[in-house]
This record gives sequence, structure tokens and C-alpha cells, in this order.
Amino acid sequence: MTDTIIVILIVAVAAFYVVRRFVRNAKSTGGSCGCSGCGSNCTPEQKQNCDGE
Repeated sequence: MTDTIIVILIVAVAAFYVVRRFVRNAKSTGGSCGCSGCGSNCTPEQKQNCDGE
């Protein structure tokens, strides 16, 4: 019984983590320009967002 509860907790935490990552990526407004290596292709707004990370 205890083993089942532990497994359910582990799966729930993992699912929460995956969903949270998916939502964060979906909300991202930066497009495909990341913080490293995009140089002049980034807009000033994208560069400002990189400074906050």
C-alpha cells in the first residue's frame, strides 16, 4: 500500500513538472530567438527578456 502511494506521488510530481514546462514554453513570446547566439536577429524586447532570466 505504501509503495503504491509513493509511486503515485512520484508520477504526480513528474506530471506537474512536465505540464509546467509545457505551459512556460507555450507562454513564451520570444519566438525561436534564444538568449545566446542570436546577435542582431533579436528584437530589443527579446534581448530585454534574456536579461531577466
